[in-house]
Amino acid sequence: MCASFLAALQSKICSEMVDIGDGCKVRSISIKPTEPDSDEHIPLVLVHGFGGGVGIWVKNLEELSHHRAVYAFDLLGFGRSSRPMFSQCPVEVESQFVDSIEKWRASIGLEKFVLLGHSLGAFLAASYSMKFPERVEHVVLADPWGFPKRPPDAAEKFARRAPLWARALVRLMEPFNPLAGMRAAGPWGEIDVLKLHEESLY
Repeated sequence: MCASFLAALQSKICSEMVDIGDGCKVRSISIKPTEPDSDEHIPLVLVHGFGGGVGIWVKNLEELSHHRAVYAFDLLGFGRSSRPMFSQCPVEVESQFVDSIEKWRASIGLEKFVLLGHSLGAFLAASYSMKFPERVEHVVLADPWGFPKRPPDAAEKFARRAPLWARALVRLMEPFNPLAGMRAAGPWGEIDVLKLHEESLY
């Protein structure tokens, strides 16, 4: 589906699977600038949000690449990138994502760039910028979000207040990724995503 979105672009897009080590690969796309003075401008890197992928930038890639090279990639666990086992600790998961972005950068040879993140991608862009400030010329946070720290008594409160069926449902769904249903839908999932994409444009 992403390929059909990107095929609509006039500019040539380079797509590759970037090996970042530990058996993981990151699906990456790049688009070269179209204007002659573009060598003077630092590249732009785009980081999508939760449930997204490189396809969400399809309406922006050409416009953003007039004067600079633009890169986008699927975060680990999303799109066509590898799906490694993540930690159950939120702090460690954040670190896993940030370190994977740095390994991706090193693998494709970017020295410095403008980093633009959307939603969860904005949260990770901010985290990356704090950990690797020497790599980021500017950071742009579009509709950023993150999760507040979970109260230590949250599970106990839920167990006391929630009905038995709700607790059973939560326990049943624990092993599953929230996006597993979309992936399980196979080709029918594409229809749902296209419908959602069209509705979000109007």
